[in-house]
Amino acid sequence: MVVTVANTGPFDVTAPNGGESWQANSAQSVTWTVNGTDSHCANVDILISTDNGVTYTLVGTFPNNGTAGIMFQTHLPQQQGCWFNVVLVAISARLLPF
Repeated sequence: MVVTVANTGPFDVTAPNGGESWQANSAQSVTWTVNGTDSHCANVDILISTDNGVTYTLVGTFPNNGTAGIMFQTHLPQQQGCWFNVVLVAISARLLPF
């Protein structure tokens, strides 16, 4: 296994950035600053938490280009006043058992 340490990043999620009101089953945009991470990280996972970061659900894997169109159809509870966190995770390699 090769581990590469790069002087890039960090990701900075620019939207959603707090205070947004999204309807369940609606299309939304997640945006972030790439900050040079695309040189070694072609894709990112976007995860969402509806329990203040205790657990996360994978929304999908997207190109690391700073924007992704997301459908939160099954990720948002069908209730008013739900708070959620969006997290980006860099994917530079998949580790597979031998």
